[in-house]
Amino acid sequence: MSEENKLKISNQGMRLNVELSSPLSIQIEGMEGHFKSILVGLVPQEYLIIRMPSFFLDQIQLHEGKHLTVQYQSLGKIYGFSSNIIALVVKPYPLIFLSYPETVDSLLRRKNPRVSCYIPAIANLDKTELKGVISDISRNGCKFTIKVPSILQLQQILVVNDVKLSFPLYGMQGMQNFQGKVRNTTQERERIAWGIEFEKLDTEISNSIEAYIDRMAEYTEHELSDL
Repeated sequence: MSEENKLKISNQGMRLNVELSSPLSIQIEGMEGHFKSILVGLVPQEYLIIRMPSFFLDQIQLHEGKHLTVQYQSLGKIYGFSSNIIALVVKPYPLIFLSYPETVDSLLRRKNPRVSCYIPAIANLDKTELKGVISDISRNGCKFTIKVPSILQLQQILVVNDVKLSFPLYGMQGMQNFQGKVRNTTQERERIAWGIEFEKLDTEISNSIEAYIDRMAEYTEHELSDL
């Protein structure tokens, strides 16, 4: 995965390039589709506050620790990041407090476009299967996140170099298998996220990934322009 796609949030107080009252597109772990929201506050390096429609909180069960991805538009570009719910407020207004992101991805780079997603996947390590989620994907690689299972020690996961991934792919039937190299590993509380670079992709799979990215990028651009 190319690091040029990532805008690092430093520990010295760098702010997100997003204005208050900016429209946001939210994708919640385990749910299909995106939901509209508005950024109403933030404290750099600590938390964000977003406002959701009242009916949304009435119909959907949310709780602290729930994982989600956020996308927003700034200066004609679309950005995205992963976060977790740290608190919920129902009255007087429905507000959700989110963990402050460590990294922000630019989703529409021409050279190597990347989109946020939620694709259940399985990583095969020798005889162990690790179930997780692909939270962003590009033609060259993806970000794969898991909860550290009790059957493995954290150190065993932190030192992984080669991995085999299996996940469904837009336009193709059944599970597809991918060989990859772990290029970076980050720990987010009880979760481990691997930045994986795909190896030896055949033309059909590569084209299918590109078609999925194009479709999601167009959808996101349309959704954000309508907010």
